[in-house]
Amino acid sequence: MALIVKNKKNMKKTSSKIKEKALEPIISQMKNELCTAIIEITQRVDSILNVAELIGGLSQSLPPEVSKTITEYTTHLFEASALQDTIAQRLTKVIRLLKDLDSDLTEEDVSL
Repeated sequence: MALIVKNKKNMKKTSSKIKEKALEPIISQMKNELCTAIIEITQRVDSILNVAELIGGLSQSLPPEVSKTITEYTTHLFEASALQDTIAQRLTKVIRLLKDLDSDLTEEDVSL
């Protein structure tokens, strides 16, 4: 009976190890996708902000009331770009959590 119990424990450890190994590439892919998302969001927001700066510069040659309106709109674009920072910070936190999880799984793998 003790042998059966011991074999069950070993099977559970082996099963757990297989599940952890299956998670490792998934976690790695998730980290890569999130890093890529941060890079792409940053690039696109930077592009929007560059265009807003160009528009703001061009508006200086227009009548004052038009220039003021354009400046207000471009200011809204700059303010809205803060969303990119918030998204990047949150995605970075998720990446850290995934790294911690991956590290925990690796540590458990070593201890088995």
